[in-house]
Amino acid sequence: MIHRVLQIPPQTMNLCGLSQVILNWDKNINHSQVAFDYLCFVPPQKEVLPIIESMGGNVIIPPPNFSLKSAPRFFESLISSSHYDAIHVHTDPQASDLFQRILLNIAYQKNVPKRIVHSHSDKAKGLSWKGYLKFAGKRFFLNTFFPYKHLTHRFACSKLAGTALFGGYDFTILRNAVALDRFRFNPEARTRIRESYNIKDSDALIGQVGFICDIKNQSFSLHVLNALLKKNSKFKLCFVGAGDATPLKKLAASLNISDHVIFTGELLDPTPFYSAFDYFILPSFYEGFPLVGIEAQASGLPCVFSDSITDEILLTPNAVQKSLLSPVEAWTQFFLDTSLLSENARKSASSLLTMNEWSVDAVVKQLEKIYT
Repeated sequence: MIHRVLQIPPQTMNLCGLSQVILNWDKNINHSQVAFDYLCFVPPQKEVLPIIESMGGNVIIPPPNFSLKSAPRFFESLISSSHYDAIHVHTDPQASDLFQRILLNIAYQKNVPKRIVHSHSDKAKGLSWKGYLKFAGKRFFLNTFFPYKHLTHRFACSKLAGTALFGGYDFTILRNAVALDRFRFNPEARTRIRESYNIKDSDALIGQVGFICDIKNQSFSLHVLNALLKKNSKFKLCFVGAGDATPLKKLAASLNISDHVIFTGELLDPTPFYSAFDYFILPSFYEGFPLVGIEAQASGLPCVFSDSITDEILLTPNAVQKSLLSPVEAWTQFFLDTSLLSENARKSASSLLTMNEWSVDAVVKQLEKIYT
């Protein structure tokens, strides 16, 4: 018997972040037992649809006239016709998740056996006082009039993400695990990438992977690089990810460091770049549990994260946190003091994560037990 699960991302499916977490599950789960469908309130990225269909899944998109009034009837029809064994809602404390709350209440009425809410971010951190008041007001309204109730499971990617969404209710940490073998250090990939971007063997390449946006704080990374270059000209910085890089390019030009900065744009598979990097930086204002942080450590990279990210991200001895309130020099010192790791040292990092159950295989086994 195949158990069908309806996965519901906050908005849509793409090839990064939370979407990649769910796709990793789908690629590694036992499809003779479990099959995923996806309810997307925004059409998925075009590259995602064939991946989902190749694994036996369907993508459901609400009709153009979808509204608060029509939502209950649409959800009732969807559940009645598809006979789902589980509904798995992915959200965060600041998401616009009203439709998801309505759906889960209908799922309870229709006797869907497993009703799951999964928190993926702590967005209460890093807000201005006005932003926090807006956040608190929205949560109060939703929790009062459209509460998440009749749940069978509460999941969170970290302690902070769980507490932010569920408050005093019990929840289970479900790790944002990755396919560790894909991210093991690969010397051939390192040579290929560095040659294609004219990066010398003597250059020290710092990497940051993720969508270019204010939350990820890429501008801070440029200021770190600027300070580093005043002490050692061997450093370069590579941004891997989609988004409007124009403001960052202007900032790099104003700092006169453009020759030391690389923008790859969106990539279907950024995996080889981890092998090309020598260090990894993630100065985000907030994250739930950043998948890229796990991937970087699986590749054996020395990593520096902002202290706005949960300290649960520190998975290997080569990972540290720094405060965004500290002088930039505190961040630059990490790169100046941390020696480049040997090939063997980088390859051994994945074994540390395997021992700590960060392999996607371990998480998929948990999910299979829950879904079935």
